[in-house]
Amino acid sequence: MAEEDFPEFIKAESEGYAQTVARNFKRDLEEARRMAEQQVKGLLKDGSKTKDHLILEALDKGTREVVGHLWVHADEDRKRAFLYDIVVFERFRGTGYGRGIMELLHETLKQMGMETMELHVFSENSIALNLYKKQGYNTVSCNMLKDLK
Repeated sequence: MAEEDFPEFIKAESEGYAQTVARNFKRDLEEARRMAEQQVKGLLKDGSKTKDHLILEALDKGTREVVGHLWVHADEDRKRAFLYDIVVFERFRGTGYGRGIMELLHETLKQMGMETMELHVFSENSIALNLYKKQGYNTVSCNMLKDLK
């Protein structure tokens, strides 16, 4: 990702996460926005140059058009990676880009010496859940919420 695109990435990443948190955890959107911005900026303390964090654009092989992006942390000491986000832009969804991006990411992380990759996905995201299951991911934790109103 080009340095000049990073502020827009932070803005979009924070807003998307805030919207999802507010919707799923029944939180005030403004509160969720503050929390999301704080978390994202806290994780990326040195911006796009933050150690062990990769923020990459996904390009179409033929046209070189940006079709999405991903953000992953690769912990070399623990040989574990954590996928913070993968986004395929709406007009490119359902065309195999998500699967292709994940396959390329797995190969890249293997070459970097990573032995496992973790991720979090909200239960409302059935498309992502299905993709991850098809790629061999297993559920290892589950948050649950009951509305008591």
